[in-house]
Amino acid sequence: MRKRIFVFSFVVLALLVSTPLFAAEKEVKIGVLYPLSGAAATIGRDLQRAAEFTADQLVNNKNLVLIF
Repeated sequence: MRKRIFVFSFVVLALLVSTPLFAAEKEVKIGVLYPLSGAAATIGRDLQRAAEFTADQLVNNKNLVLIF
């Protein structure tokens, strides 16, 4: 009986301690590959600005809705 209480207490304590670790914000890296020179540079720069804008909106939590 004591062993069960000890194991139960250990599991509850482990869950209480580990929950804030999983709730911490994590850094998300976003990588894009667009042409920034040559004939397609204009399109690449527009796509780069769009990616930077989207990343900024996500970081600042500005109610951005992504539809895929």
